[in-house]
Amino acid sequence: MCQSFRIKLMTSTSIRSFLHLHSLSKPKSLLSSSGSQSIAIKSTNNHTYQTNLQKPLISPIWTVTEIAESVNGKILKCGPPGSICTDTRDLKPGKNQWVFAVTGEYLDGHDFISPELYSKGCVGVVGNRVCDSWDKGFVNVEGNGNVNSIDSLINMACYARNNRFNGVLVGVTGSAGKSTTKRMIALALENLGSDVFESYGNWNN
Repeated sequence: MCQSFRIKLMTSTSIRSFLHLHSLSKPKSLLSSSGSQSIAIKSTNNHTYQTNLQKPLISPIWTVTEIAESVNGKILKCGPPGSICTDTRDLKPGKNQWVFAVTGEYLDGHDFISPELYSKGCVGVVGNRVCDSWDKGFVNVEGNGNVNSIDSLINMACYARNNRFNGVLVGVTGSAGKSTTKRMIALALENLGSDVFESYGNWNN
């Protein structure tokens, strides 16, 4: 017999009560940069919780120096600043992008690097071996081909978390329901009037 479950998103009142019950000893910066927004959240028992909502210092643009530092790599050829892309099919013409040549169980991202990618917006490649016929920007992952590129991508993510972002990070893990839970959390936080950044789609492979 099937059972129906109803998922109810937190209302403004319940969010405010939650923040009061879990208040910190000092205000916590939730979210960006210039122009912080201070709000007073009043709970149902007439106590007030004061918090500062600030935008996180985050940018999708990386310089070649930052890329090399984050993956402990060596700059073989410089290239202009750009965002990071892990799938050549997601390249967008007109937008400078560095392709991270990820090596997986079945596919090797290095095999998809070709001069034609430059016209699609690729200005550089991050990989553990130099790709044939590629003469644009290239950062070689330390280890001369012996380092797993997935590990280097994780190192880049850790670098970004520690050096390029000062907001609150919410991680969701599990076997099923991650995307739905992620969307619910984003909606709940957006209800505070905050800027919320959430992952696009999911990272299932």
